[in-house]
Amino acid sequence: MEIAYKPRAIQAEEQSFDTGTHQKAIGSILFAALGTRPDITYAISVLGRYAAQPLPLHWEAVKHVL
Repeated sequence: MEIAYKPRAIQAEEQSFDTGTHQKAIGSILFAALGTRPDITYAISVLGRYAAQPLPLHWEAVKHVL
């Protein structure tokens, strides 16, 4: 994760990303991270804060962690 990465919340005029896809990816990465890669747990926990209304930029960050 980049230093001082701060994803922003969704604005009124923006289109959100598919919530189900984002939540499944976050859950899968978190499951693997807890047992094998604790170094990425913080990055996933930050991205998980936006699981209710993810933006395409949040999805790009999830793919970056993958």
